[in-house]
Amino acid sequence: MFQFKTTRSKLLAAGAAVILAAGAAVYAQQAPQGGPDGPGGPGGPGGPGGPRGRMGMRMGMRGPMGPGGPGGLAGLPLGQLGLSEAQQSQLKTVRERYGKEMQDAARKVGDARKAQHDAAQAFPLNENLVRSTSQVLANAETDLAVLQARVHHDVFALLTPDQQAKAREIAARRDARMKERQQRMQQRQQNRQQNRQQSQQ
Repeated sequence: MFQFKTTRSKLLAAGAAVILAAGAAVYAQQAPQGGPDGPGGPGGPGGPGGPRGRMGMRMGMRGPMGPGGPGGLAGLPLGQLGLSEAQQSQLKTVRERYGKEMQDAARKVGDARKAQHDAAQAFPLNENLVRSTSQVLANAETDLAVLQARVHHDVFALLTPDQQAKAREIAARRDARMKERQQRMQQRQQNRQQNRQQSQQ
């Protein structure tokens, strides 16, 4: 059975949940986070290295793309940047500005993905329908990607130069960890393939 739910589609759809949950990012900024192993801390639940981090709840409130996790609103680690009250208020304005539009765009992506998947699974095959639904899906994903870029731009513009530099620093470390994790997964897959081939000889 063919699967057309690409990683890109999943990430785009997740963007809508991120902007809609922006209020939680502001709350996390105001609430005390406790020690390094406490809730929200680097090693605690919801923190960058905690049990509900990147791999545990990728798209949730505490995942890397959620407002309580290292990704934060618009993919930014806002909870780690020491936002001022004025910045927190401006974040709420961004959420209100884009919330409904992002929700609608994400719904369109979901509907388009389902239509494309159904067309690809239909029997007998209708290639024109597969092509047309694939184009609709691509357009919907592009629209959502543009909205995500706007949100990121508007949120990033609210940060001070020091906060922007820190955000880039954190993102670089996050990307490096992700790359290392992908490399380990690829290595494990290669090892399994080699073991299967050797066992068949």
